[in-house]
Amino acid sequence: MRRWGLALIVLLVLGTLPTAMLPLASAAVQYVSIHDIQYTEDPSGDSPYNGQLVMTSGVVTAVTSKGFFIQNGTGPWSGIYVYLGTSPSVNQGDLILVTGTVEEHYGLTQIKAAPEDVDVTGTADIPEPVVLQTGDVSQEQWESVLVKVENVVVTNPDLGHGEWEIDDGSGSARVDDLMYRYTPEADQELSYVIGVVYYSYGNFKIEPRSAEDIGLPPATPQYQTIKEIRENWEDGKLVLTSGVVIGTRSTGFFIQNGTEPNSGIYVYVGGSPGVKLGDVVQVIGTTGVYKGLYQITDPTYEVVGTSELPEPVLITAGEMSDAYQSMLVRLKNVKVTKVDGKAITVEDSTGALVLYDYYEIMDVEVGDTLEYVEGIGYKYNIIEVYPTNYTKVPKAAPNPNALAFGLTIYYGRQYESKLSDLDELYEEFASVVSELTSYGVTFDEKLEAKINWVKSSMAAVNEEYELYKEFAASAQKNGLYLPAMIHIRRALFLGEDVKEEIEFLLPYLKGALEKVKSSSNQTGTQTNITLTMARVLIDASHGQHYVEDVGVEGLSKKIKSELGWEVTINRDPLTPDLLEGYDVVIILNPVRDLSSEEVSALQKYIENGGGLFIAGDWYRYSRLESLNAVVSKYGITFNADELMDDEKNSGKPYYPFVGIYNKAHPAMKFVPDDWTIYYNGGTLTISGNAVWLIKGYDTSYSVDADGNVVMAKGTNPILAAAVEAGKGRIIAYGSSKALSDDYRQKYIKSNWPFIKGALLWLAHQE
Repeated sequence: MRRWGLALIVLLVLGTLPTAMLPLASAAVQYVSIHDIQYTEDPSGDSPYNGQLVMTSGVVTAVTSKGFFIQNGTGPWSGIYVYLGTSPSVNQGDLILVTGTVEEHYGLTQIKAAPEDVDVTGTADIPEPVVLQTGDVSQEQWESVLVKVENVVVTNPDLGHGEWEIDDGSGSARVDDLMYRYTPEADQELSYVIGVVYYSYGNFKIEPRSAEDIGLPPATPQYQTIKEIRENWEDGKLVLTSGVVIGTRSTGFFIQNGTEPNSGIYVYVGGSPGVKLGDVVQVIGTTGVYKGLYQITDPTYEVVGTSELPEPVLITAGEMSDAYQSMLVRLKNVKVTKVDGKAITVEDSTGALVLYDYYEIMDVEVGDTLEYVEGIGYKYNIIEVYPTNYTKVPKAAPNPNALAFGLTIYYGRQYESKLSDLDELYEEFASVVSELTSYGVTFDEKLEAKINWVKSSMAAVNEEYELYKEFAASAQKNGLYLPAMIHIRRALFLGEDVKEEIEFLLPYLKGALEKVKSSSNQTGTQTNITLTMARVLIDASHGQHYVEDVGVEGLSKKIKSELGWEVTINRDPLTPDLLEGYDVVIILNPVRDLSSEEVSALQKYIENGGGLFIAGDWYRYSRLESLNAVVSKYGITFNADELMDDEKNSGKPYYPFVGIYNKAHPAMKFVPDDWTIYYNGGTLTISGNAVWLIKGYDTSYSVDADGNVVMAKGTNPILAAAVEAGKGRIIAYGSSKALSDDYRQKYIKSNWPFIKGALLWLAHQE
């Protein structure tokens, strides 16, 4: 069965080759795939076609002085050597059709052919080398296959005859000079060695083709100051620098060396950095720019001392620029002109600047003047500052009545402008609620509380507005505007809240009314249903990168607009009391681990009827311990790997497309046939009552941190799974990026049909 299964795969690959490569074979010569020529269970390793005339095809992977290696596909038994006895007229990447005799040349299976029996029919990509451990190279199945070993040490630099020995800890492998000669040094470390596996003089050996097949580890770069790196910027450059830690984030830290412009840079770690303010850190890493922020990625770093923080550079709002990214800066006498959550806009005579309250230290309001504010320059598409320290200018107490006069006019105009349609909206809202009630519809406790709040609050708005008009008329006679200001202010602020709640509830209620009317028309009877409005919690209390840094705005909007549900971004610890208020909890891959108490709270929440959507990441970032602590007892395990697909992807194998769905499961009901979604993450393993929802294509596979294949092609790795646990439900997904705003929201847009059905199933609304 193994032989026929592998042969079928090869034949399917051959089906993709140009027809010109497969002419009508004469009765005397049969076409045989490379796999079938090579595959054997004979301990001698001899081909079952030894001595027979055959025709076969493949891509040239390497050229020697008297022949060449060809390969069809990847994996074991996929390569063979073609011996001509003279210099071949072929190049790497040529598609070859060859007719010759299979022979065993001192243990090497080869095809002996005449030059005129070699036809070049086109070109193709050279197969990617199979990543092996050195201890696995000396196997018959890898003969003439292009392979790669990684992170090896030269254990013997001279075995004689141009051969040398390497080892990655799994066992030794030989390297030879059939096509390229390299002279190593004892104990030399190499990032990789690539070559075809050759057999001669009783040994298997790797045959590199050129200098590019020897991975010399990058030399330690020459030290540069941060300023030198920034002012001579090159993307993707390996650099060595140092600086004082002036701030940290959930994914890295800021370092600064000096106070001149361009003296700061961000070090992206991808998780908790393990450094503190004042640490002097030496860093080696690769330069890159993300959303405009200059940073060092893939870093290796160590704390080499401590130091006082640099003095903040005094600048104006208009002077803040990229030159002060990742540096401590100080602004004086700026006025707060806008407060939008954590985004605080300040202005001085030179311009405006956003202070993003990342460290949550600011307590300001519009109109405040800051004597000074200090912070760290940052950029996420726009330049901004993370405040670290500030002082407000005390406000002088104004004349209350003079202030009230101006505010009365201001709030009155705001009311007329912003709430001109409030009465009309409320009438429509009340009408829909009344009509639903007439059909026998009731509302669950949460929804009824919202409806009642709208009704009572609207009555309060009208009452406050009438009082405002009464006191405003009196103020025209007595000049006392404070009572009028108080009531119009209350009416405005409460009215804005009422309008926002109506605009949120009304689409959901109108949609429900349409369904109720349709059902009533079909049955001719009054309905007896209870409307519920689900609440979704998206956790951000563990530094989730795809929530805090990338964002989940697209997901939140779709949940609100298409499902009519409430969405809350949570930054508090996960406790039973917190969780019980939500129908669905979404946990994307955490940066900081969940505590044992939080794991217990989640499991209790699930078993009592809650729905959990939990997502991981690829092996480098996935917090497997936390993820599996929550779900493994229910038959789902997140794996330490990364899904790859060399053929179906959005530009790189690690950005694969996926599209095999379990349409029998109700969570998948919105996924169209032949739907393709963007994916970047790991795989799952299931057992017990867990069922798969999404799998990778036949061409997909997964690799671990060492590049080893974990899930082979054709195994269709599981990417999403579902399970019922107690009264509740779980859906696990190997990709957190799939729910985020990454790649201009292409991930969430392509994944939404799956996520929509998943959320409804988790909330028991399928």
